Amino acid sequence: MGKFVAAAILAAALSTMPAPAKDSEPQSQWKGCGENETSGFSKFMVGPTKARALTEKATPQDGIERCTTALNALEQGASWQRRAALLRSRAKFLVRAKKHREALADLDAIKAIEQPDPVYTRSFGVSLHMLRAIAHLEAGRREDASSEAFEAMRLRPWSERVAQFAYVVTALRDKVPAGEGSLWSHLMLMDSGFGERRAILLARAGDWKEAAVDWQQVKPAPGEIGQTFIQIPNVTVQGAPGIPVRGVNVARTIDAAMAAAMAGRGDLADAWLNKLRESVNTPIESDKFAERFGAKTDPKAQLEQLARWSGMIDIAKAAADGDVEVAAARLEAMREMPLSPTSLALIRTIVTKLPDGSHGGLRRAVAQIEEQMLLDRNERFVQKFQPDMLLGDLPDHEEVMLANRYQNAVKFLRANGFSVKKAKDGKTADVVFFGDKSLPLAIGEMALLRAAELCIEQGKTAFRVISSNDYTQTVTSTMYGVEVGPTTVAGHSTQISIEFVATGAPGAIDAAEIRGVLAPIYIASDTGKS
Repeated sequence: MGKFVAAAILAAALSTMPAPAKDSEPQSQWKGCGENETSGFSKFMVGPTKARALTEKATPQDGIERCTTALNALEQGASWQRRAALLRSRAKFLVRAKKHREALADLDAIKAIEQPDPVYTRSFGVSLHMLRAIAHLEAGRREDASSEAFEAMRLRPWSERVAQFAYVVTALRDKVPAGEGSLWSHLMLMDSGFGERRAILLARAGDWKEAAVDWQQVKPAPGEIGQTFIQIPNVTVQGAPGIPVRGVNVARTIDAAMAAAMAGRGDLADAWLNKLRESVNTPIESDKFAERFGAKTDPKAQLEQLARWSGMIDIAKAAADGDVEVAAARLEAMREMPLSPTSLALIRTIVTKLPDGSHGGLRRAVAQIEEQMLLDRNERFVQKFQPDMLLGDLPDHEEVMLANRYQNAVKFLRANGFSVKKAKDGKTADVVFFGDKSLPLAIGEMALLRAAELCIEQGKTAFRVISSNDYTQTVTSTMYGVEVGPTTVAGHSTQISIEFVATGAPGAIDAAEIRGVLAPIYIASDTGKS
């Protein structure tokens, strides 16, 4: 038996033992309640992240009872910080128990006693907004959830994780107000692949010109060959909408063409559709993964899909030219109205421009479609909503947040910290940060901070994110090739590729701004943390 396997098995056995007493370390007033304690021995043997995964998670009811006991035991003169920490922990368990009313009551109780300071606001305070958003989602109040998510994003402006959280929450709204595109500017800078999702969001809001601009910047361009997904009966791929294969995504190109046509760029829509036809007819060699599952694109089916949607493109062109009566008449003549979030936004735009009282049948049909799609979305949401998926990124107060040091990677059983690989021409660099303790939220911010510092060291003022990827490292213990115990998380990492650019260049991120926001959090301060 290998040393690592033996150590992992021993650590798993020890994880149920009580942690050794630490009389010299007073408990922080920000420490929560309800969660089972992990053994100090197991932390040493396998690391804090794996130790937490090996420790049985408290049930929601257990957590609620433990936190209630702790709150009742508080002395009259207990600090507001201590009460806030216990209330937040109980609120998290209440959300997991699907008791949103009680959770929101605890969060309101925190709001009544809190005395914000910069550290509280950017860590614990952010988590409260995120937690309120999740509770409002459970209650079906998606507008309130969006407001809280936006506030969390405002307080942590350079966290891609918080921004992605906000996007997921706000995208669940039935209708998207116009003019929200600028709220996602930071996410566009940090995630070059976000443009396509914002384009669809802008189209839902009726911001067609801005949507068309975003579609022109995405890669691969609409109609070009890239990665698409194939659905195969009885085959499910975790974390993806199907089996990824090389090909052209017809639905994606049609969404882009409708946005372009509605923006008055019929020439651009035609160019993308012509490229789509060319790509569909281009032979593509299947990779081994696709061949194994028998996954391949069907050119005939793709062209049939395009034919079904071509009428919507013509309708969009007519609407953009001001011929809303013609567009409405063509909609009424369609036997089957193809539907997607973008096409529904297109139809809604046309209906709002029609004279009052006209085309009653079309108005009723659109209302019925919207109602049915809303019911379907709500049903899917209730079935799939898992609060634990959203609770995982909530930051703790910085005083107690389990975190890796911001430093060059060091190796002692495992590597933690950042590493940098600069290109020979000095124009680009790869930055990686790995940690076995920190949440992905912190790992992503530390990688961005290191990119900013590297930029300043190179005498540059700004950088552009070329690509960004998050990874989760897992560990599975085995004995003679047989798995022993569960697969657990061993750490998280973020890898970003950057290009040094001038201030004001497209996609440029100001290095000094990043350092000013993130350095106080992660670089050594008077608290002794670094």
